[in-house]
Amino acid sequence: MEVLLNGTLILSREGYITDYDEHSLSAEHLKCFRIGKNVVSVHCHQTGGGQFIDVGLTYQAKAER
Repeated sequence: MEVLLNGTLILSREGYITDYDEHSLSAEHLKCFRIGKNVVSVHCHQTGGGQFIDVGLTYQAKAER
């Protein structure tokens, strides 16, 4: 599967899993976000094992210092 943010590949994985898995974005990938609307694209081609994909984004603000 591949996840793209505004046309930039931000995550790529092979195989399948049966539970949710969290991934943090690198500083370089965080720069792909735009003010206003953003486009998230997901491509999945699975011929064995799990046959669906569920994708979500979560934002967690840094604590005030």
